[in-house]
This record gives sequence, structure tokens and C-alpha cells, in this order.
Amino acid sequence: MKSIKILSILSVIVIGSLHVRAQVSDTKPTIIFVHGVWADGSSFAAQIETLQAKGYPVISVQNPITSLADDVAATKRAQPGLH
Repeated sequence: MKSIKILSILSVIVIGSLHVRAQVSDTKPTIIFVHGVWADGSSFAAQIETLQAKGYPVISVQNPITSLADDVAATKRAQPGLH
């Protein structure tokens, strides 16, 4: 449960930082969905379709859920500019 909370916080931080960058460049931010333990990246299919139809770039991270460090690494790899 602690991992889910940390991943949720990480997602908010990542999306927030992308939003700030997008405002500067006048483009829509990339939205990254990060799943929890009892789900996978496909859980966000409906939301992804809706956001893409509105012109947002969307990424759904497929976390290995082997450890928090592995999940954070997978999330960072999903968006090259986060390294």
C-alpha cells in the first residue's frame, strides 16, 4: 500500500512538472498513467482514448511491480525527458 501512495505522489509530481514545461512551450502536456499493484497499464484504456481524442500525448507505464525502485525506473524510462 505504501508503494501505491508513493507512486501516486510521483505521478502527480511528474504530471505537474510536465504541465509547467508545456505551458512554457505552448503545447499540451504528456499525461503519464502509472498503475498500482492490482492493475496494469491497460486499465486506463478508456481514459487514454478520451485524452488522445482531445490532442493530449498519453503514456501508460507498464510497471514490473517487483520493487518501488524498479517501478520508478520504469516510469522514468516511459518519458525520456525525465532522466
